[in-house]
Amino acid sequence: MPTYSSTANFDLSIDDIAEEAFERCGLQVRSGYDLKTARRSLNLMLAEWANRGLNLWTIQLQEKTLPQNTTSLTGADLFGSGANAAQEIIDITDVVITDSSSNDYSATSISRSTYFNYTVKTTSGRPSQYYFERTITQNYIYILQLIQRTL
Repeated sequence: MPTYSSTANFDLSIDDIAEEAFERCGLQVRSGYDLKTARRSLNLMLAEWANRGLNLWTIQLQEKTLPQNTTSLTGADLFGSGANAAQEIIDITDVVITDSSSNDYSATSISRSTYFNYTVKTTSGRPSQYYFERTITQNYIYILQLIQRTL
């Protein structure tokens, strides 16, 4: 029996989207001008939707109190108790950490490869970076607490 990964990347280019639209209409893309006009039409349609207030996403504030030395969150720990909350999260735009003295610190997003290249992910200290991983079944946020050392 084959095994399947729990992650998937589905990222079509605008040219692929336009070509698929032509094929669904029973047409063929015959020149680069067809793709150029399809791109322009798609941009105009998305601009019209934005002007009408039909956004494809919304930005919501999530607040969470974390115990010291927390390194990852997932499921209800991260997204609350909403039934579909994990599937509704597309990305995390900003992470701000407030310490016990009410000081705010911004954490920067890092890529998957950068996260996996860190050999020690459990160093204690103030959280400074995070990696957000979106999978088919669940989303995860990994928090890195790095100590900056000067030589």
